Parts: sequence; C-alpha cells; structure tokens
Amino acid sequence: MDINLSELKQIRNEPEYNAVMARIEELFDIDEEESNKELSRLVILAEDYELEHFPIDPPSPEEAKAFRMEQELAEVDKYEIEHY
Repeated sequence: MDINLSELKQIRNEPEYNAVMARIEELFDIDEEESNKELSRLVILAEDYELEHFPIDPPSPEEAKAFRMEQELAEVDKYEIEHY
C-alpha cells in the first residue's frame, strides 16, 4: 500500500498510522525548515489518531495517591543522596 503522506488530512487506519510514524522517525534527524513543517503536521495527525484509538484513562484516586507518595519518597531519597 503506497500512502501519499503529503496529502493526508486524517489518519483513518493502522497502515496510515504506521506510515506516518515511520516518516516521523525519519524526520527526527533532519534539521531543515521544510522537514520541521512536515514533522509538525504529521505529529498532530498522529496525536489525533492516538487520542481516538489509544485513549488513556485518568488514574483512580488510589493510583494518583500511590504515584504521589512514590514521587515524595524519590525526592527524599534524592535529597539524602545529595546531602550524605
């Protein structure tokens, strides 16, 4: 399947998504204004597709509290290491 990414307005399926992701990977190493415009456009298309097809639910209150407690412990450990 040959996908014309320059005319793509919306990612409609997984093959298009995979083609966009492959092109994004190629563009990361190119530092030219024109490639930056293409990269920005493709990233927006990929984000829109991911929001619809790979949603991330917010954490439960218990998960949020556990995460925050882990972060606080990491901060204490870091402080102790720096000041030991």
